[in-house]
Amino acid sequence: MLGLTIRDARFRDRYGAVVLAVARGGERVSGNLGNIRLKTGDVLLLEARPAFVSRQRYAKDFLLINDLETETPRHDRAYLSWGILLVLVGAAAFGVLSMLNAALMGAALMVLSGCCSVGQAQKAVDVPVMLTIAASFALGAALQETGAAGYVATGILEVSSGHPLLTILLVYFAVSVLTEVITNNAAAVLVLPIVLSMTTALGIASEPYVIAVMMAASASFATPLATRPI
Repeated sequence: MLGLTIRDARFRDRYGAVVLAVARGGERVSGNLGNIRLKTGDVLLLEARPAFVSRQRYAKDFLLINDLETETPRHDRAYLSWGILLVLVGAAAFGVLSMLNAALMGAALMVLSGCCSVGQAQKAVDVPVMLTIAASFALGAALQETGAAGYVATGILEVSSGHPLLTILLVYFAVSVLTEVITNNAAAVLVLPIVLSMTTALGIASEPYVIAVMMAASASFATPLATRPI
């Protein structure tokens, strides 16, 4: 683009960013931006969309000055946040607090101590995901109470002929498919009652099957359907 004007170089089409100003030799170049001819050493001030930031974040040609949609990290509170985390994890590990109470107390202390703002806390909560997980708990309980979980478990056992290894493979496959269309947490909650019904029918320990559910639910990255490529 050297020697070309910003308009002729089609800078916006090439990079998806708008040129706001041009500096040359430490001074701003005046005049119509579109008619400025680019020379070696020119510094351009750009305004770009988040997609540009994602593509060029580690490029040596661009320097991210400010992200308008995020707040500056509070590095001076880092040690305080680490202290809160370690204390509450220790309290939960030694049974002083339940994991739920420790998590809620930790979130409250992070906000009250200034480690994060209320706005940052609100942005960190993905409401659709929370609603999906909450609904999956209700649906999982309904599957167990109505006997649907037992019905599905019986079907899987018939296919596997009651063979434990084949049963665990079928469970893994079912959860891995389910986690591609809903969240991994919801997939695990939905299948867990079915797994417990199967292990009860077989008279075997449920732990290996629960671990298989955990692993399969975490395999949502296997296809781009559930995990969008960056």
